[in-house]
Amino acid sequence: MRNGLIGFISAIVVPATIVTAGCGNFSSGSTGAGGTSAAAGGSPAAGGALGSGGSVAAGGSVSLGGKTGTGGSVAVGGSSSVGTAAVCTNVTPCGGSVVGTWTIASSCLKVGGTVDLTNAGVGCTSAPVTGTLSVTGTWSVAADGTVTDNTTTTGSQQIELPAPCLNISGTTTTCDSIGDPLAGVMGYTTMTCADKAGGGCNCTATIAQSGSIAQVFQNPSASSPSTVAGSVLTVSDGRSSAPYQFCVAANVLTLTPQTSPDVPTGKITGNIVLNKQ
Repeated sequence: MRNGLIGFISAIVVPATIVTAGCGNFSSGSTGAGGTSAAAGGSPAAGGALGSGGSVAAGGSVSLGGKTGTGGSVAVGGSSSVGTAAVCTNVTPCGGSVVGTWTIASSCLKVGGTVDLTNAGVGCTSAPVTGTLSVTGTWSVAADGTVTDNTTTTGSQQIELPAPCLNISGTTTTCDSIGDPLAGVMGYTTMTCADKAGGGCNCTATIAQSGSIAQVFQNPSASSPSTVAGSVLTVSDGRSSAPYQFCVAANVLTLTPQTSPDVPTGKITGNIVLNKQ
């Protein structure tokens, strides 16, 4: 991070001198209480065979209480259900032996919280971040703890830089000038920023990183020593450390990346599932 900071300041100061719908076919029933007469305003009477738990919802095709309720396949006024977004759950740590070669079977990783800009050389210390990551490839641990990381981590993050971030060593830069040098410091592949209403910048960062499985930072590594303490495995190459909670069950290894001072690009929730070769 320190080497990146020097490059970041020199790269950015020079350019900084340039300064409930009613549209459905919903009825309260199809048959009246003990009779067939129509209810006021429609053909079926209240209290019939298709009541509030019937088969037609307001604006949709399935009512609450019917075959598909809230969270089902049809939402009020649309075709997508409530609550269908993927939920990325953290591993329940249990430890075990990680020695062997593992192939990534799936990953579900979300990024949130804040990015740590303390050492980035800008006029702020943090900024809100959201995003997702995906991991593919293989990951091996030798008997001596050496990790061989042949994984690729990809994804994108959205970062909201407060206005003070644009102050670089007493000079105010612009959003379109801050992206590239900041990407280099943080470990992003690209970063583009545009003016945000009210001040500051809205930035989009992309990730395409080899090594250091799911931990995005300036110096990813393809081969590093690792240590295990209980159910936390820490990979460290002498410059930075990347910890993971883990659990090995039979031939399946599940990892959740942990927050580290050396990994400033937000808090990761979710898991990576690997099968033993």
